[in-house]
Amino acid sequence: MGVWWASGLVMLTNDTLRTLAKTAVDAGLDRAVLFAGVAHLVRATIPQTGRPFDQMYLDLCALNKPDRGPRGEHPLIEWLKTAEWAASDTPEEAVFRSARLELERALDAAKKGRRLDVAPPSERGPVGESDPTHTSIILDRITQWSTLVERCKQRDTEHLVFLVHGSMEQDIHLFLRRIQAYFNEACQWTHSHLKVERTKDGTKAKTADEWKRCLVAGSRVRRGDLDFVLKEQAAKEPALVVFNETDGPIRGVDKALAMELVKLLCSQIDPVLASLSQEKKLKHPVRFVLPIEHPAAPVGKMDPWVDLLASAISRARCLRLISLPALELPSWADVEHHIRQDNSDVDLPLIQACKNLHSKALATAGTTLQSLGDALDSLVNEWKETNHYVGR
Repeated sequence: MGVWWASGLVMLTNDTLRTLAKTAVDAGLDRAVLFAGVAHLVRATIPQTGRPFDQMYLDLCALNKPDRGPRGEHPLIEWLKTAEWAASDTPEEAVFRSARLELERALDAAKKGRRLDVAPPSERGPVGESDPTHTSIILDRITQWSTLVERCKQRDTEHLVFLVHGSMEQDIHLFLRRIQAYFNEACQWTHSHLKVERTKDGTKAKTADEWKRCLVAGSRVRRGDLDFVLKEQAAKEPALVVFNETDGPIRGVDKALAMELVKLLCSQIDPVLASLSQEKKLKHPVRFVLPIEHPAAPVGKMDPWVDLLASAISRARCLRLISLPALELPSWADVEHHIRQDNSDVDLPLIQACKNLHSKALATAGTTLQSLGDALDSLVNEWKETNHYVGR
């Protein structure tokens, strides 16, 4: 959850709104009930759409304004209170309560002329971590994201492997976070997510058998042979298997680790998938995301161990490698596309300011995706403050 501030005005972040919208849709909450505490004049201004998530997100965006309702209440607070009540005694109730309390605390601080720059100690993440902005996540390389989504949208039986790779500056953990948060919504075909955690009981997986145990432990059934685990994981919908190391990419890959990953995918998983498919025991396809962080490679060159993995997977019988270009900082075309898509009434001064910031970031050694995205997000929010909220 998160808020952003602009000259004493307080709003929930876009990322938080998306989380709330998804939670409400997943919980099956009724839109009419959620609007019970919101003034009709506010509700009447919101456009209608046919998709439940889109409608819920539009509703929240419309209510996420510093303006008060006709009776002096904050419409988003009223919506969150109703959502809490409607989701009583379910895990979703805590999501709505957390957002309401954070917004109420920030609004109260704004009234008193204070700004809450951090959450209370009990609600903070690990020291040194900062929550990425909406722009940081959405800008997470449009080409790679689009390829992943478009290939997984196709209702075929191919078992795909997406090799996601880049240097430390590329913040690959944001790409993984985006998959976790937005993949099923973007794909429009629900996949069951299987997170393969490299570290288990304080020990990092190194061999193919150790990786296999991590895969089994992260599955729905949590035990059994590989054929049983994969069959059950893909029994109701396609499976998306995402390898990771502490919620980030696999790091420190050398020849030995690369060969063990090849053994896991090509000598253990591939034959099992081929057998299950041939015997028609697999109802849906299984897709794999293998994220690798490596040292920055020379322009036009691929990291040698990523090259080794790609070469071996491309020769597998059943698995199909989908080659993705190395993750790099987004081009200006991608940045501009995102800004215009999220802000239909964007003006030339904002575009020029963002372009200048982007050019400077590319020319600065060590610029990370998150630092670029966060800086762009700040510019866009300042523009929103000036053009949409001040003086209403």
